[in-house]
Amino acid sequence: MALVEVTTDFGEVKDLLGRFRAVGGNFAPIMQVVAEMLVSAVSDRYQSEGDGQWPAHAPATVARMGPHALMQYKGILSGSTAADWSESHAEAYTSVDYVKYHLEGGSKIPKRNPFEVNDSVFDDAEGYIMASVIALLEAA
Repeated sequence: MALVEVTTDFGEVKDLLGRFRAVGGNFAPIMQVVAEMLVSAVSDRYQSEGDGQWPAHAPATVARMGPHALMQYKGILSGSTAADWSESHAEAYTSVDYVKYHLEGGSKIPKRNPFEVNDSVFDDAEGYIMASVIALLEAA
């Protein structure tokens, strides 16, 4: 006996995607825009210092490096966010290895994860994808 069950019918979605493909729809350009939306959202996290929620610098950090914006001392990490996309994915990423210390935090560095973007970013991405598909279908 199932305690929680979800049942769905993807018929309408499959039909919409089938029509999108039939008129030459290509998700790669759409996903490129979504990837740039993600990069912008991560940039906003740096600029807003985690929407004002990131822990302040330790006094020792300020004494050693002077006052500066959180996670933006030299701009290496905050300037490294890049976009990647294909027909089936969109992402914002960094190749700066030391980001791992900030993603979860630890005993010496508090958690300041710039990739924890607001849910509204994903809602906006979903809306953009759907609007793009519908616009192509209406133009066809």
